[in-house]
Amino acid sequence: MHMLAPNGSIMELDSEFVKIKAHYSGDMLITDLAASLTFVELCEEVRMLCSVAKQRPITLKWIDDEGDPCTISSQMELEEALRIYNRTKRSGLLLHVFPSIPEQPGMPCPGEDSEYIPSAPLSIPSQRHCSDMLSMYLAPGYGVVAHSEISLRTHLIDVRPLQL
Repeated sequence: MHMLAPNGSIMELDSEFVKIKAHYSGDMLITDLAASLTFVELCEEVRMLCSVAKQRPITLKWIDDEGDPCTISSQMELEEALRIYNRTKRSGLLLHVFPSIPEQPGMPCPGEDSEYIPSAPLSIPSQRHCSDMLSMYLAPGYGVVAHSEISLRTHLIDVRPLQL
């Protein structure tokens, strides 16, 4: 299926529908929407799905293929999210819905830091690999002292100052 972007370019979509997984107030709400939907239509559908009143502002964010949260606030940003979703073949476009707007552009929404944790990559690394990767980012003198796998995507990692 092809989708005509407002700038006149043609975007190739593998399916007529996109699975939307909306994370809102601790709930995961799932629906299938037309792959050709507009940003305005997406906002209307998400408001209905999450029961957010029209007069309340909302912010939509998704996690890109590098694990970064990205705001969808325009048709162009929605098309980018759909393009990457289509390329990575994930099980759905995960949206984090916030019933607020950031105080300033580029800032998180109120409650955002506790609302979501970026999605795990498609291939789940081993416990040892997680510990090794985390160690690369720790300040000098700190290390991973314990690592427990709670579930497939949840790890409990204890980081402490190393004894010299």
